[in-house]
Amino acid sequence: MSGKDPSVTQETISKLPAFQEEGFQQLIANALKQFGAPGGLAGEFFPGQTVAGFDPLQTAAQEQSVGFANQFGGDFTQQLLSGLQFGLSGVLNPLEQPGIQDSLQFLQQNALQGLTEGILPQIRSGAIASGGFGGSRQGIAEGLAAGRTQQGVAGAQANLINQAFQGGLGVFSNTLGQAGNIFRSALAPQSILAGVGGERQNMEQNLINAARERFEFENQIAPFQSLQRLQALLTNNLGGTQTTTQTSDPGGNPILQGLGTVMSLLSLIPSGGATAPAVASSFSPTNPFGFLNTGVGSDVFGTGIGG
Repeated sequence: MSGKDPSVTQETISKLPAFQEEGFQQLIANALKQFGAPGGLAGEFFPGQTVAGFDPLQTAAQEQSVGFANQFGGDFTQQLLSGLQFGLSGVLNPLEQPGIQDSLQFLQQNALQGLTEGILPQIRSGAIASGGFGGSRQGIAEGLAAGRTQQGVAGAQANLINQAFQGGLGVFSNTLGQAGNIFRSALAPQSILAGVGGERQNMEQNLINAARERFEFENQIAPFQSLQRLQALLTNNLGGTQTTTQTSDPGGNPILQGLGTVMSLLSLIPSGGATAPAVASSFSPTNPFGFLNTGVGSDVFGTGIGG
């Protein structure tokens, strides 16, 4: 029969200081409270307004702009289209511009006057002086003078016509180009109102954002930070007590334990004693303590006292 091995059980119990236990209880209670509170750690959307509405000035500017567009927008567009059609219908033709015909006629008359009153008399005077008046040379000279005069008139008239065309085109283009600016200029008061209203709307939005951030900080961030700081403080080593309990279970075979006891007793007998064989002969594995009941009247322990 074999016995079990001896075993030792050790239990250690650590106990926090009273104030630290109270702190942990407070930490848990506050955490549960914050998670259950409206807007707390469980999370809640900002209950107030989150987007700034239109400022009254913006609303007024919008209404005025819409009214202006309804009242003048259609007419203005129609007038602009009419002006475009007018320009494309031939008004850019320089020959139709006011005064252009008078200018062309003046160039023609001025050149003819110069020819008849200046150039041709000089040619005839020269021919008379040379004795060739009425001759072919005189005719050729007068023909050349007339042709060159006409060329000069044509060139001057062409230059005048081109200048008139370019001038009319520039006026027409500038007028059409300024149409949009003119219309926008009419909306300048509304633009000013809209700009001022936009600044006021931005300020209101900034105030809303600030209120929203304050709400989140006071109801979510700040409580959580407080719980974190308390937790960090409580998790430090703040003392306390520690109790260790140890329980031993020797186990083993009871026969072997008895043999160990006998051997311990035998070690107490003097080496010269004569009673040792009698004790040894009365020992048996089934009765390890039989020497106490052998009835032998010897002095087992060498005390000199007989049975």
